Amino acid sequence: VGAKSPFKRAVRDSLEKAGRYVKAVMKLAADHPRENGLQETRASALCTMSQVQMLNGNFTEALKSADEAASLFRQRSHQRNQGSACLLRADALRAMEKYKESQNAALEAITLFKACDPPDVKGQES
Repeated sequence: VGAKSPFKRAVRDSLEKAGRYVKAVMKLAADHPRENGLQETRASALCTMSQVQMLNGNFTEALKSADEAASLFRQRSHQRNQGSACLLRADALRAMEKYKESQNAALEAITLFKACDPPDVKGQES
């Protein structure tokens, strides 16, 4: 697709909008740290930011966002969401060609999913 194609511009614009919305949510959470549920929303926004950064090719930043999200979910004992953030970490590490670290992050996600009560077994039936 050419650099000036309408499709490519639309994709770039959409990613920029997504990034702005995520930053607004993170600022709101930072401004109101004691607001019930807002830190979980911040962690989810960091997961979204990680995905936007991956799509923009900013793998190091994507890894930082996923790491921070995993940490916030861990602090709040949200194992499923922490596992999802670990999968984002694994993807960023894979894109950075850090395959062993990527594998470890993916295995951590599986461990978290299995430890959930009830266990998260969807996709593990094979």
